[in-house]
Amino acid sequence: MTGTESNRRSVIAIVGPTGVGKTKLGVAIAKVLMTEVVSVDSLQIYSAGGIMTAKVTAEEMNGIKHHLVDYLPADEEPDDFFRLAYATIDDLHRRNCIPVLVGGSTSLTIPLLFDKFKPRYRILVLTLWSAESTLCPRLDDRVDEMIYNGLLSELKDIYKLEKRLLRTEVFSRGIWKAIGYREFHPYLASNGENDILLSDGISQMKENTKLYAKAQISWLKSKLIPLLNDQQIPQHSFEVTTSGRWQADVEKPAIRICTDWILTKPKESICVDRVAITNRQPFVTYETEQHGFQ
Repeated sequence: MTGTESNRRSVIAIVGPTGVGKTKLGVAIAKVLMTEVVSVDSLQIYSAGGIMTAKVTAEEMNGIKHHLVDYLPADEEPDDFFRLAYATIDDLHRRNCIPVLVGGSTSLTIPLLFDKFKPRYRILVLTLWSAESTLCPRLDDRVDEMIYNGLLSELKDIYKLEKRLLRTEVFSRGIWKAIGYREFHPYLASNGENDILLSDGISQMKENTKLYAKAQISWLKSKLIPLLNDQQIPQHSFEVTTSGRWQADVEKPAIRICTDWILTKPKESICVDRVAITNRQPFVTYETEQHGFQ
């Protein structure tokens, strides 16, 4: 490396809609690179609501340390997130580790990657996406799994926190802004004894989770990826189809791309090859001659 490029340290970022497999890929890449994950999620930061926010579990971590998860009280806002993120990333670099950033938060990702980040770091972005016909049933199943794993009991505890800390039914701050709380609030207010309100809460949580995933994909297409193209930050997109194709279509090629990128000396002008994905619903095409979507 020469010139200013030699001082730019490497960072890998994995982005995509909720439920697409970002956590799983982040762990797989971190294991190969013998590094750690920095979570970029505006809700998994809270110590409360682990099931509701699909917070990474110890089993899912598979021995990989995850930073900026489960550290904030329920009624606070992540005003210090960026300072903590930069400090964590710098610490990982001091330990000769390449940070793997994982998350889909639309409020945190762009500020983190671009406001102060790009001048200091060499960045590779991996984007996961999935067709609605594949992603939506998976999200419905995830809500059912949350219920099975104790979501209702967790919500009752968060309801008690609301009465003690929030003292309002405007759920626009803290853990109470997470999808799942507002939807189940009428059920919680009934002391958990109204089966119709319970059914309504499940249906609304499923619908709003799917709407949120669609909004995240729209944000990726309209905001993040055009910005990556404009800033000439290399990015590769992967379509997540069925779990049986995960290793062949996502995990193995993503790991190969990361290791090749790390071993490649930075150039003054970064060129990214066309990403080969299926013809059914192409997510993004990025070439040196043409930036944008098809």
